[in-house]
Order: sequence, then structure tokens, then C-alpha cells
Amino acid sequence: MPRSTKVTPKASEHEWHCGDADDDGIQCIGVNLPGVYSTFPTNKKELPTESTRAESGLNIQNVIVECVSPEPTASLANVGNTALCLVTQDDFPLVSCPVLQLLPGDNIVSRLAYAWGSDSAKLDFDLKNSSFNRITLLENLMSRFGSVYGGHWAIVPDIRTLGLINGAAKNHSSRRPPLYLEDFPNAMRWYEYVPLRGNLKVIVRFDPGAETNAGPPVYGIHEFPFLNLRFQSTVHPYFVIVNTAQKAMHARAGRSHIPYLPAQQQHSLDMCIDIYKQWLKNRAGGASNRAHH
Repeated sequence: MPRSTKVTPKASEHEWHCGDADDDGIQCIGVNLPGVYSTFPTNKKELPTESTRAESGLNIQNVIVECVSPEPTASLANVGNTALCLVTQDDFPLVSCPVLQLLPGDNIVSRLAYAWGSDSAKLDFDLKNSSFNRITLLENLMSRFGSVYGGHWAIVPDIRTLGLINGAAKNHSSRRPPLYLEDFPNAMRWYEYVPLRGNLKVIVRFDPGAETNAGPPVYGIHEFPFLNLRFQSTVHPYFVIVNTAQKAMHARAGRSHIPYLPAQQQHSLDMCIDIYKQWLKNRAGGASNRAHH
């Protein structure tokens, strides 16, 4: 059964690094620019000490550990907010990455644009420039998130949001839909972490709200399959659903964690796939792709 416990490490040990447990040298794989990768060597001495491992009840040597963190509860552009990793709530080393990336000439772009009440050019612009198609992650988490064909994990909107979007997709199946932002404006929403593949066993999530001057920071230990590992983000759920559906469909075609996930997580993935397929089906053959103004 998945569990979440609180761990309070020594103050000097709270900057935990991550890496594969079977590597001779622990490394973080970083993404500085799309398609450009670099490695950042880390020091094994900076991993949790034996006393910290004993407190958590976990054998850290046999798992991969991530320092885990969510975006702040307001836009990253707001003055005074510190950027944090969406999943880990740590602040180093970070990268802002797009959630949904589509090739401009891909037929899927025009089909989604129609289903979302937009046009291909406008949708392409939004995907490349909107802050609502971006999340902030630790660099090593980004390398496992970005690829549709090799992504190790995904995020899903909360089940209520998925239900509302599923209903809207079906209601608009026989007519030209309104612009997607009319039905679902940009806003802060809840999302959940879902593992798809890979050997990540534990996520250590920093709780900045629990840190005080009188004591050390507090961490929450989340074990595979990370059920109810939730966080808030301003990323738009439409972009998340397509990204997650594409990843899940590809993962299911090979070896993945999906058949072994709890029913709740499998249901969320199924809903993302169903909504995505409904959007693609909604594109009327030969219909003009007019923009809504």
C-alpha cells in the first residue's frame, strides 16, 4: 500500500540530490534548452544520512530519491514569489518546460484546434508562448517528463475537472465548439502525479509551510505508485490531457506500470485518453478552421 510519512532531517542535510541507485556516480540529467542535454555531477555525501534513513523507515540505497516540490500558489511572474519545482517544492536546479508540444504541420494540430474552438495558427502560438502551457521542474524530472515516447511520468487533472471536460467534449461533438478558454478559463487547478514507467520508488517532497525558525524543514515521503501526490498549477488542463493521453497510449503499447496502478490512477488515465480521442473525432472533415474573436 502506498504511504506518506513525514521526515525531519537535520537542517544541514535538507538539500537532497537524486540519481539512479545502481550508478557508480550519481548524476542529475539536466535540460537547458529543448534537445540540449547536460549532466551535473553531485556528491553522494549530500544524500540523506543513516540517521535520516532510519527515521523514514526506508532503505535509501535501494531506491531513487527525488527532492519534490509544487509551483507557488500564484503565477511565477508575480513579484515576490520564489519559483519551485511543481512536484518537489525544491528550488534547484530548475527549468521551465512546455507541457504540450506539437509539430506545426501535424494533422493533430488542426483537429485539436477545431475541437477547442480555435485555429491552427492561434493554437500553435499559444503552445509556444503561453505561460499556461509551462511548468517548472527540477532538471532531472524534466528529462523524464518531456518525451511522449519515453516519458516516465505524467500529471492528470483532478477527477472533477476531468468529468467536466469530458462532458464538454461530448456536448460539442455535433457543433462548432466555443473557444476552449470560454469553457475553462486559465486558473489555478489541482493535478496528480502518475508514474508510467521507470524505476522511481520514492519521492521526497519538501513542505515549505512547515519550516519555522525554531526547527528544521519537514519532508513528506511518497512511495510508488504515488497515489494522491497532488499539487496546484496554472497549466491549462487541455494541454495536460493531450500530453498525458499520448504518453499513456504509447506506454500501454510496451512495458509500463499502468496495468499495476491503483484503479483511481488507471481511471484518470483512461479519461484523458477518452477525452483526447473525442477531441480528434470532433474535427469535422473538410470543415473550415475559423478563429473565434
